[in-house]
Amino acid sequence: MKKTYTVSELLRLMREHIRLIAAVALLSGIAVFAFSKYMLPPEYSSHISLYVKNCSESSGSSRKVNDIMISKQLVTTYVELLNDDAVLNAVGDALISKYDASDLKEKIYVNEYGVIPASTIRNLMAIKYSPLTSVIKITVNCNDALLAADICNAIAKSASTYVQSAVGVGSVSVTDIAKVYPDPVGPDIPKNTIIAMISAVLAMFMIILIRDYLNNSIKNTEELEQAFSTPIIGEIKHFGDKKADSGSFLKPDSLISGQKLPFEVVESYKLLRANLLFTIADSGKKVIAVSSAEHGEGKTMTAANISIALAEAGSKVLLVDGDMRVPTLHKTFDVSNNTGLSTLIIKRSSDIISIHSDVLKNLDLLPSGPIPPNPSELLGSENFRKVMERLSQDYDHIIIDTPPLSVVSDAAAMKDAVDGIILVVRHASTTYDKVSECVERIKFANADLLGFVVNEVHAKSKNNYYDY
Repeated sequence: MKKTYTVSELLRLMREHIRLIAAVALLSGIAVFAFSKYMLPPEYSSHISLYVKNCSESSGSSRKVNDIMISKQLVTTYVELLNDDAVLNAVGDALISKYDASDLKEKIYVNEYGVIPASTIRNLMAIKYSPLTSVIKITVNCNDALLAADICNAIAKSASTYVQSAVGVGSVSVTDIAKVYPDPVGPDIPKNTIIAMISAVLAMFMIILIRDYLNNSIKNTEELEQAFSTPIIGEIKHFGDKKADSGSFLKPDSLISGQKLPFEVVESYKLLRANLLFTIADSGKKVIAVSSAEHGEGKTMTAANISIALAEAGSKVLLVDGDMRVPTLHKTFDVSNNTGLSTLIIKRSSDIISIHSDVLKNLDLLPSGPIPPNPSELLGSENFRKVMERLSQDYDHIIIDTPPLSVVSDAAAMKDAVDGIILVVRHASTTYDKVSECVERIKFANADLLGFVVNEVHAKSKNNYYDY
């Protein structure tokens, strides 16, 4: 939902994906290193310098300052003419007359007419000059050392012939002939490798940034709170299986009554208990429904653990499996599901038969019972409201695990029987669109949204529990 980034957030993004970025950069560097070393042909270079004079004949003592200034002005004109097709075609003709045709074709492009195009020569050469001097430096890079020198010398010869006659002013002298340098100047393997790695890092970071920008999932609890004007009553740190709700059933190892959950996770559920009690203090609210936007966001685990946390604080708690479409709590607590909420609503079983007492200290469980053909109708019925009203007289708190709100309307249907709804969202997974859809359904049903519980919040460090 947030569309701007601070420097610290950009650094966090890079830190979160540092292994991926490093791996891609390393692979890119290796690939370009191997390609440059084993696939690219060696590149050789040669150069020649041309000296532009204002007049063809001059002595060092008689040459005036004005002549030097005119020579500097001629340099620009000469450079333009050196790139002219007439000059470069003459260079190509000189090469064809000097080299064997088959040998030349292996070194440079020759078209079907036996001509070296001017553009081919132009692409091999680089001309440098300074407005402050009268010297033009021509450098040629190609895949043959001798050819590079020959091209330089041919350009110098053409300059003397064609350029001087075209301009009609001044002359060009060659300080020395171009030499053959047997050591290749390219490819520059270290430079190519470094550029590839830097490019890979920048490209990956841009991809990550764009992906994050387009990602509409919840990553900041403050933004979630502000977006829907609803408090965050719990933030549960990531632990274990990320899809504890989406498997066959909630494992006992995910309950805070066991000994396998990390200390900070247990404490986060206790903090959730404190926040919930503060939220419903002096309101007389006892029956709380726990739902989520979609499957796999931790609603069943939240409902079970908040029930256990309340029971551990001394309250008498009833945990109800209101997800009559995919019931799982009877498996978690290893009890029978032959009777339960569904049979209790239609009056085919009694409270004593349907409710399993003391599954944990101060905690009773009402399983879903046999799966009915019409769960929404049962949960929205007057009988269900009366069951909750009756049971609330025997318990301090009733926590109901309900199906996801964006999938079915069961949680909204029971609005007359519950005092409030807790909406569970999953950090970096649940989208704002899904949350908005659920909030609208709750508002449409005139139900009371007590707050959000954010699951799967990843730890930043030992001294700072949460990283958004």
